[in-house]
Amino acid sequence: MKEPTLLIVVLSVVSLFVGCSKHVPAAAKPKATDWGVIEVSNGVPSRLTLADGRVCTVTPTIMPGGHQVELVTAITNTDAAKTRHVYSLTSYFTPNEHTTFVFDQSNIVSLTLHIPQ
Repeated sequence: MKEPTLLIVVLSVVSLFVGCSKHVPAAAKPKATDWGVIEVSNGVPSRLTLADGRVCTVTPTIMPGGHQVELVTAITNTDAAKTRHVYSLTSYFTPNEHTTFVFDQSNIVSLTLHIPQ
């Protein structure tokens, strides 16, 4: 009968130490970028700046019928060792509709794509 009581006491003491952990700070909130209205032409890239200062290239492809635009957004970085890294995101948008999306853990982007007539 003493063994279950001893086990309960030991587990209670261990749970006190396990429950005392350091507080992990919350992740930084992404910065918001509003690119406003962007005039898009099929296959013509544009250079735009994110809220954190990085410059990215956006290349639109107008889908058949003009009811949707594929937008490839890419950032190219070169590190100290001269190694080139490309981060790319492909998204689909409805023209003339304001949209907000998460680009990466540091940036939220809002925009409206417009196809000139």
